[in-house]
Amino acid sequence: MINKIGLQNFRVFKEEQSFDFKQINILTGANNCGKSAIQKFLFLLKSSFSEGGKSSTFEKLVFNTETIQKIDLYENNLTYKSDDDKMIFTLGYSDQLWGDVDICLCYQKSNSSEDALLRFIEIIKESKVIFRFENKRCFPTDPKIKEQDAVEFYESFFGKKPETIKEAMRFYNSGGSNDDSKWFYINTELTYDILDVYYSLFLQDKKQYLTYKSISELSQKKTLSKEDEDLKKDLEEKGYLFNDDRAWEEIQSNKQQFIERQLPVWDMKKKRACRISDAKTTFNSFYYDENPEVFIPTLLSYVVFGTPNFFKGKIIEKKASKIRELLYLQEIDSKEEFLSEYKKFELGIIKQSLLSSDYEIRNYVGEKNTTPEPKQEHDFLKYFHPNSLLIDGVVLNGSEKILNILKSDEFNDLNFEAENVYYDSLKGKLDNDEFNLFYPLERKIPVNADNDIKNIKNIEASIRNLPRKLVGQLNTQLKELMLNCSIAFESTSIKKYYFYNEAEPQDKLFLDFANSYDSQKINDQYKFCNHWLKEFDIADELIVEQVMVANKPLGLSFWIFKDGENYPIGDSGVGVNQVIQLLIRIAAQSKKSLLLIEEPESNLHPAYQSKMAELVADAVQHFQLKFIIETHSEYFIRKFQYLVAHPDYKVKADDISISYLYHPDKVPQSKNQVEKLEIRPDGILKQDFGVGFFDENARLTMDLLKLQNHN
Repeated sequence: MINKIGLQNFRVFKEEQSFDFKQINILTGANNCGKSAIQKFLFLLKSSFSEGGKSSTFEKLVFNTETIQKIDLYENNLTYKSDDDKMIFTLGYSDQLWGDVDICLCYQKSNSSEDALLRFIEIIKESKVIFRFENKRCFPTDPKIKEQDAVEFYESFFGKKPETIKEAMRFYNSGGSNDDSKWFYINTELTYDILDVYYSLFLQDKKQYLTYKSISELSQKKTLSKEDEDLKKDLEEKGYLFNDDRAWEEIQSNKQQFIERQLPVWDMKKKRACRISDAKTTFNSFYYDENPEVFIPTLLSYVVFGTPNFFKGKIIEKKASKIRELLYLQEIDSKEEFLSEYKKFELGIIKQSLLSSDYEIRNYVGEKNTTPEPKQEHDFLKYFHPNSLLIDGVVLNGSEKILNILKSDEFNDLNFEAENVYYDSLKGKLDNDEFNLFYPLERKIPVNADNDIKNIKNIEASIRNLPRKLVGQLNTQLKELMLNCSIAFESTSIKKYYFYNEAEPQDKLFLDFANSYDSQKINDQYKFCNHWLKEFDIADELIVEQVMVANKPLGLSFWIFKDGENYPIGDSGVGVNQVIQLLIRIAAQSKKSLLLIEEPESNLHPAYQSKMAELVADAVQHFQLKFIIETHSEYFIRKFQYLVAHPDYKVKADDISISYLYHPDKVPQSKNQVEKLEIRPDGILKQDFGVGFFDENARLTMDLLKLQNHN
């Protein structure tokens, strides 16, 4: 989910300024302070995605004739007098796997057109750059690049050495281009602590598979034990409803064969029947045990987690008791401390695995271990070829405390192979050779270790593919949002008649609405429009009729019905026409679309400015729309405070984002150019507005009193 938009070196925003992106986003502040910059940025994205069609990506910002007419040339959208020729947009993104990350997109003008090309992508988590993709094809990083790098670039493209250095340099400097593809090679630099992030992702993924595995097993049982019933209750509390009518209905109505088998279990979060292939087989093919606390199990972890109340209780089993003594000697005397140290140990193993894939595995397999091309729905992502730049040298530097135990004679003398419950449990997953793969004392890969190699490749491929997948997810969501985004740069006049053979581009809104408007008075569009026509005391009903000549439809006509009479649409005042047009814009959108509205309060009575907030809130509830609204209306914002506080309305404080913008040359001391204002659940604003907004009425009253006292 996209939850933030950041702009840098774009129009009035020289330094990065970010805006929270929620259901209702209100932009307010002084005139000429950048409120329309968001609109121009989104228009640029929308036109770029629209031109690319289904295969479009955010790799290029299209500055075609229409875009230039609306927002000007690329260079004129850079911040005034900026020395930097790159503009940067940051999108906050959140999902279940990654949590909250920022994805930074840097663009630079193409040398061959008016368009701007994506120069690099950065994935940022907790203020750290954890992944960076660079477009080396379109933007050679250094005109004085070393000849050796040019040769490697040539070889990576053609799979052979160039005949001459000059040929390699010419190919590199041309961007490596012999076709129309815009992305060839993107280098990824991994920060040293990147695996710490991935470790959390691995565990989240493992826990999710454990959930699916449990759902799959329970759904196939005819009778449930007491333990099964408890597990089922726990899953239902998490939002998985067994034998749900909605799930059965979806399964029965779906004639298409799913690749993933559907189960009669309703997923409340995804609002659909659970789609799970053989989760048990899938889980067992990738994970070694069912412990959600660790990713790579050892006999040590089996003893610790397999013994009830291991650190505090009385232990009868001698080997487990001895292991607790060894842990105490390393000052590990609680489950929390053990997990912390064991995590360091696992990270060392994963790092070792990555390095081994570079120099050990190829000696046994007979060929270089390369990451296979992932199957991506976005063509440009296939050109992401990350390089592992994790660390220098061989890594066996996991937790020293855990390693000290595993290397100790006391631990190895315990002889787990002799009819030991922990060894038997682990051996059910791994044979002895596979177990040695994760044994840090003797890290050797046996000649027949095909499964070992596969396991290391799985870890490596997962690490390499995760950022590509994240970028692809963002691209998909951003494209869907932009292709369903309604932006109105200038007001469109409402006409009584729309003839098909004379239709202009701005007429499309009304024609689309008319074609979907239900004259039978039963659909949501009809109910929504006519409800708010009555609320604003404009009319009782909106009527759409075909214009027929000689039994042939030539166009459409719009009327409003009030007090028993039909009146031509468009004959009312400017404010009324503006409300009607907004209602049509809202009703014409598909659900979950984004609408940008500029000053909806214009030409409206203060009471109707306030009511406009109710209209927006109702549209969010009925059509799941998102709004970005520029406004100067105190009444409009005040009404949202009231709606949040009132128990009868479903508007929540977390649904609304308010940004107060200052002119870059007039930012008050201790303030940011963009100040975020929050509404508390009780409707009170947590922060103050800028001078001249809510305080203007009080200031004028005081000035008037001073004048009266003076006279």
